[in-house]
Amino acid sequence: MGNPRMNGFVKKYKAKFGRYPSDWAVLLYDTVHNLKQAIEKSGSIDTERVKSSMVSITVDTSRGRFYFREIDNQLSCSAYFGRVADDPKYDFPIYHDLLELKGPDI
Repeated sequence: MGNPRMNGFVKKYKAKFGRYPSDWAVLLYDTVHNLKQAIEKSGSIDTERVKSSMVSITVDTSRGRFYFREIDNQLSCSAYFGRVADDPKYDFPIYHDLLELKGPDI
């Protein structure tokens, strides 16, 4: 995705496991780092304080900066659509003609 956080994660993951991370690995990585950012914002590991700090917080993820919506506290992140096809640079299919729909737009 061409940003430093994603590039760093992919590099570390490949060094440890010898392959690219799955979507699930990326989401878990982001989740842990989102929690870390909420803990740092709240200055505590107390559940209620951390929950309160996550309302409308903006977080840095491997896919960019996103925020948690105040109305339901869900992450307003992008959705991706494309044509799945082989690529000689990868040993698995990837998106071609990628379309990114921003969270606030959907």
